[in-house]
Amino acid sequence: MAPKMSSILWTLLLLLLLICPSRQQGTGHGCGPPEKVKHTKPIQGQTFPGHTRLRYRCEDGFTRRVGTSTLFKCVERNWINKPNLECIPDPKLKTV
Repeated sequence: MAPKMSSILWTLLLLLLLICPSRQQGTGHGCGPPEKVKHTKPIQGQTFPGHTRLRYRCEDGFTRRVGTSTLFKCVERNWINKPNLECIPDPKLKTV
C-alpha cells in the first residue's frame, strides 16, 4: 500500500508544480499605474504584468536631463527608475 500512496503523492506534487506559477519563471507581481513625472507624456494603462518595462517620453519642448533614465521597470509591485527621470526645457529651442 505504501508504494501506491507514494505514487499518488508524487503525481499530486507534479500537478501542483505545473499549475502554480513560479517566481523563477519571471512572472513576478504586477504593478498599478506608473507614477506621474512632470513634463512627460501620459502612459496608457492601469495595470501591468510583472517585469514590464516602460519608456517615458518628455513632452514637446522638453528633453531628458543628461544622467537620468526614461526606463521604468515593474518589480514586485513597484516601479523602479534609477537614476530618476527629469524632463527639462529643451536648450536647443530658443525662447523669445
